[in-house]
Amino acid sequence: MTTLEIIKLKETNAVTLTAEELKEKVFFEVSGEEIKAQTGSVILEVSIIEGEINIGDHAVFLFDSTHTGDILSSMKQETGNYIIDLKLEPVYLEGLELSIQHFIEPGKIIISLNDLEKSSLLKIDNQKQFLSRLLKHFLPKRHDSILDLAIKSYLCAPNEYDNENKSHFLGKPKHEVNSLFHLSTLLSTEIEELHTIENLSFYLDVNNSDTGLPESDRDFKVVSNIGSSMNIDDSQYDKANNFTTQQFFDLPSPEHSTMFSLNLSYDEIDLYIEMKSFYLEHIIDKSFEQKVGGNKIFGYPDSIQNCVSYEAERINNSREYNDEIYNEAKNWMMLLQISPDCKMFDFFNQFGYNTIYFMIRKEDFKENNFQNCQVVIQNT
Repeated sequence: MTTLEIIKLKETNAVTLTAEELKEKVFFEVSGEEIKAQTGSVILEVSIIEGEINIGDHAVFLFDSTHTGDILSSMKQETGNYIIDLKLEPVYLEGLELSIQHFIEPGKIIISLNDLEKSSLLKIDNQKQFLSRLLKHFLPKRHDSILDLAIKSYLCAPNEYDNENKSHFLGKPKHEVNSLFHLSTLLSTEIEELHTIENLSFYLDVNNSDTGLPESDRDFKVVSNIGSSMNIDDSQYDKANNFTTQQFFDLPSPEHSTMFSLNLSYDEIDLYIEMKSFYLEHIIDKSFEQKVGGNKIFGYPDSIQNCVSYEAERINNSREYNDEIYNEAKNWMMLLQISPDCKMFDFFNQFGYNTIYFMIRKEDFKENNFQNCQVVIQNT
């Protein structure tokens, strides 16, 4: 992976598209008299901040990742800088020269990766190093504090298998839980963070909670260690649904309680959002992500409204809304997130379009105490 800084734009080489060529590249129609669309390449003088330039590397403009291209050639200069020919991928409807002015200018940063490096970012061992590099450019003064927030998570992509002896969503109840609906059972053989227990099961009342939202401890349950035999329930239940996982280092959303304590400025928040988006775009397998539907083990909640950890603290202790809750909210972590965006889960037909978050205090998790978990429900 190579980090480059733009010294100057030396040349633009625009290619104007015909109406037919444009039709093949964009999904909307452009009338004949409006066609100014161009592709093309640019000749840049750059300095190397880190790494080395390789022909064929895929280049991304760090602060505007919609602009990408491929390095066609490179030549070292007596100054130590390099002249590179960069073929740009996007179609520029207003013409190449006008469109590139806001992202090709001195001081802007380019990241380039070859195919092997792009694949390597899907492996969790390489992700913190990549995140560290991004933080040095986006938020150098916040590098250590934000890097410390990265925690391991598992994206879960449901598949067609229904083996109840492996980690799964839905399926038979595993305990006597008084009509609660079985949402998931996780096995420590597949989720290493559960190594001190054999398994963990999640239950929820999807029909009969007092308020319509399962907030009291009568409406949900988290239970560890099934025992020697599964409970075979005669009532209706959905077929078990196994899943595959991708591990990754997750980052909190800007409204999460841990971010609140960093007291970021508005400009820093904007940079953090841009950096996080760039980071996730490069570490998550795109074909895998399409199957996930928002299901996640550990990591940070993908909140839809307020901070989910804040809500867990507030609901669990029947507190009124106030800023003091943010401090206690940092003590909560997520066990499981299940989203209605996963089309395979029919129970959402009764439960409604709500994302479900199972939360636990970090100290309770360390002690394998699942008696005081809290469910938070959010929707659009």
